[in-house]
Amino acid sequence: MLVLVAAVWPTGSSVLAQGKGTVKVATQSPLSGGQAALGEGIKLGT
Repeated sequence: MLVLVAAVWPTGSSVLAQGKGTVKVATQSPLSGGQAALGEGIKLGT
C-alpha cells in the first residue's frame, strides 16, 4: 500500500492574518486479488 500526504501551510511572518492551508491525501490500494477487502476498506475509510 502506498500512501501519499501533501500539506500546504500558510507562509509569511503573520500566520494569523492568512487562511487555513490545504491537506490532500491519496492512497493506492489493492481493489482485486487476495487483498481486495483491505483495499475496499481503505477506499471507504473503515
